[in-house]
Amino acid sequence: QVHLAPGFAYGERDVGTNGLGLALADRVPSLVRADDHYALSLRGFTCAAAPIFDPDHGRLEGGVNLTTWSDARPDLLLALAQSAATLTASLMRTR
Repeated sequence: QVHLAPGFAYGERDVGTNGLGLALADRVPSLVRADDHYALSLRGFTCAAAPIFDPDHGRLEGGVNLTTWSDARPDLLLALAQSAATLTASLMRTR
């Protein structure tokens, strides 16, 4: 229903304001709550996302997005997304 699967675009230009698109466009962790989403189909969700950078070259490699139906404690959701992105970058350096 929200069209989030391989092959779908979630950039700001394609979907409007959304957690993953915003984090990748601005290159900083982002939180988008239910009614702050542009797309009506996303308005029931709260999304926290964080970009993942190559630890050696600083290139943007991807992102971590966590989505929930709950609006409770979004600060913890954002912290978890940031932690997952940091851990992913650390694993990239190790490998």
